[in-house]
Amino acid sequence: MAGDFAYVGHIPNKQRLGTSILDVRDPKNLQVVSQISLEDPDSHSHKARVAGDIMIVNSERNMNRQTSSVM
Repeated sequence: MAGDFAYVGHIPNKQRLGTSILDVRDPKNLQVVSQISLEDPDSHSHKARVAGDIMIVNSERNMNRQTSSVM
């Protein structure tokens, strides 16, 4: 959270959401300000960090049978 906003990174999901930005000034009435979608259906972004006016998120490949069998 930074100021009036919460930054939520999502684990793999059908909607391909990467990061959601929520206005949390009224905790009983959270508002979605923005949602960043992922183009790659085989990745996710579940970590978001904010410092000032800069947001940094990671992008990771989802684990599946192919990648887990290579390990």
